[in-house]
Amino acid sequence: MLRKFMRSRKFKSVTPDLYRDIVAQSRQPRFYTDYNVEDNFDGRFNVLSIHMILVLERLKSEGEDGETLSQELVDHFFDDMDGVVREMGTGDMGVSHKIKKLANRFYGRMKVFREGLGQKDDVLKEAVWRNIYPEKVEDGAGDAAKMADYMRRTASELEKVSFAVFSGGKPVFS
Repeated sequence: MLRKFMRSRKFKSVTPDLYRDIVAQSRQPRFYTDYNVEDNFDGRFNVLSIHMILVLERLKSEGEDGETLSQELVDHFFDDMDGVVREMGTGDMGVSHKIKKLANRFYGRMKVFREGLGQKDDVLKEAVWRNIYPEKVEDGAGDAAKMADYMRRTASELEKVSFAVFSGGKPVFS
């Protein structure tokens, strides 16, 4: 049991740097201009979730160390979301409810994006359209296709990044 506790903190010192890089990537203005994601809390959460999911998918192939880093990264992500929700004025009683909703959204997106990334057809585009552009019932297909292409390109680029970069706290996005 002590071994598992020690292992779970293995990457604690680099997790904030990796998370900061993911946040910086997700805050690039092009997602809100070129990809037409709404520039509000939901839109920013969606773009951050996309990048978290892409990194977590990459780390899956790294065995136990990848799993450990992934869990620490997810923990850091939800600690950050907790702080953001509090800064938005949510009282202590409502924070856990909002975090639970965000977690459900995040893990739902992870499931459908994972499935979509693993297929060659329009599954990813449809998942992006439903989850990132739900308000664009008729005109979201083009934006969803661009975002799906971006996700595939980024996933491919992340495959080329060594685990030493991820576990060393160095930037993974160029």
